[in-house]
Amino acid sequence: MEPEADRAYQGPISQLRAAFAGQDMSVMEWLLHPDVEWVGAEPGPLDCHDRDQALSISRARYDAGVRGRPVNLRQSGDRVLLEIEVTGPDEHDHPGHRTMWQVGRLRDGKVIALHDDADAATAGWAVAGAS
Repeated sequence: MEPEADRAYQGPISQLRAAFAGQDMSVMEWLLHPDVEWVGAEPGPLDCHDRDQALSISRARYDAGVRGRPVNLRQSGDRVLLEIEVTGPDEHDHPGHRTMWQVGRLRDGKVIALHDDADAATAGWAVAGAS
């Protein structure tokens, strides 16, 4: 993809980084497409099929003590790879610190899809293979 086209996504990407960094639900609400699909590395009860579900689960995880700090972000066209350091209980309520990756797809300036991945190589391939 041409660098000019990549620049078209810079606004949503910088807002995505800010939303995760500040756990700002108002930014996340604005940034997520109403029909966003957000799925975990494994199918499960935390998968979301619209913006309201995604925000509800994000708020619940935040209230449970989960915090995410963006470490790195890569882009290829309409795909982004976000590396996040996560602290707090996981989906099985095990405490700890872990690194996770999210592959996102943008449409019309909004995040239309997010997929969590525990493996950096798989997540990176999903972004690199999209260009």
